[in-house]
Amino acid sequence: MPLSEYEQRILRDLEGSLRDCEPRFAAIERRVQRRHRRLLLIILCSLAPLAGIGMIVLGALTGGGGLVLAVFGSVLLAAPCLGVGPLWTSRTTDRPSRETPRPGAELP
Repeated sequence: MPLSEYEQRILRDLEGSLRDCEPRFAAIERRVQRRHRRLLLIILCSLAPLAGIGMIVLGALTGGGGLVLAVFGSVLLAAPCLGVGPLWTSRTTDRPSRETPRPGAELP
């Protein structure tokens, strides 16, 4: 059963006050949101080429309108290449650096 508008507003207020009072909760919540976003991106990047190949084949099998399908299929085939980059960059920037300081170097 969905929440009413009033209940949704109260829930948002409770979550906001909890985030303000508990920084650890806020950090965990951000981490979970990033994981879910990353998983969704992986799934979409996996399914888009399959849909693109299907559209290209369907475009090749149909007559005059098939060219439009083939073009959209090609776009879907190449689209995941644009979405995969953030997967690697966000993963490397989320973690703190583990470099060991050189002897005699100042610590941050």
